[in-house]
Amino acid sequence: MMESLCGKVEKKIDVATSLDTFGTDLPDLINQQGILRSLQAKLDAFTKHYRKGDYRPALNEINAFASELSAQRGKHVSEQGYQKLKAYADTIVNSLNGLL
Repeated sequence: MMESLCGKVEKKIDVATSLDTFGTDLPDLINQQGILRSLQAKLDAFTKHYRKGDYRPALNEINAFASELSAQRGKHVSEQGYQKLKAYADTIVNSLNGLL
């Protein structure tokens, strides 16, 4: 039981660490303000749900973020930006799946 609890705590720390990086990198990686605002809104909704412990809605928001990110790949999101942000999103998704 203790191992399971430790694993969940580690996953929460992984998500929190990824959130800090997301916030600082996003404006540098998205070159269109409307897309930036839309992606930021999804991250804000994710953060709100995550902090409340509502992991299923949080997972839905980060998946919506990843979907929009993929749709903007090569348009308003450079390949480098896409790769970096997608890796962060994937890390969060993997960690959240471990909390559900």
